[in-house]
Amino acid sequence: MLQLFHKNQKSVLFILLAIVLSLSMLTFGVAPGGGSSQNNYAMKINGQEISQNEFSNARNNLESNYRSRFGTLYDQLLGQLGVNLTEQTIENLIPQTLLRQLAYSQDLQASSSDVREAVLGFFGAQFSEDYYKNFLRNTNQNAAGFETRIAQQILPNVLSEVFAKHLHTTSYEVESYIKDKETEYSYQAILLDPASYIDDIPEPSADVLQKFYEDRAADYEEPDKIKYSYVVYDPKENLDLVEITQEDVELY
Repeated sequence: MLQLFHKNQKSVLFILLAIVLSLSMLTFGVAPGGGSSQNNYAMKINGQEISQNEFSNARNNLESNYRSRFGTLYDQLLGQLGVNLTEQTIENLIPQTLLRQLAYSQDLQASSSDVREAVLGFFGAQFSEDYYKNFLRNTNQNAAGFETRIAQQILPNVLSEVFAKHLHTTSYEVESYIKDKETEYSYQAILLDPASYIDDIPEPSADVLQKFYEDRAADYEEPDKIKYSYVVYDPKENLDLVEITQEDVELY
């Protein structure tokens, strides 16, 4: 995988292309928070279904983040900022899911140290072994399952860190950019009016024109075309013009 990054490290377009191609295949199932549907998922991203429960958890987490930041001013500030939690949840899930899919395709996994750091960050200063055990017991989870889900959630961040390390700007690119921005250019120009020189140019002879045409005959060729006109008649509107005889009925 690192060879792939080194090969394309001179441009971030390699990564953007992967994201854009995936976004072009983005399809939605039922609208989150909407009515009933035959689909069992909230949205589908590049073929991967996001369940209603996953979407609801992501939206609840986003709401909790805003509430912790805004405190008692949550309702007021959310309205003033024009935050739509459902739309923002969708906008968050799309890049996260696409990055996670890209990481899976490259067999990239979060390391145990990444997971450990994420778990510590999840609980913050109140983390302790007893607190962790009580949390798992109260939420009916085991450590392996919880840490597996943490590993899946942080995978986009792990992939982003790999990008940051291996898609760096080279010294040559920095030097070229500085030179281009710092270099000053001076020039002189003369404006010529072609019309003022027409009288000085002799009229080409017929032979010259013929040779010019023959040398460039292919440029004047056009593909075969067919032009036609037609009129559409609806038989149902002209039934009174059709006369059916007894012989026609017998033959039918």
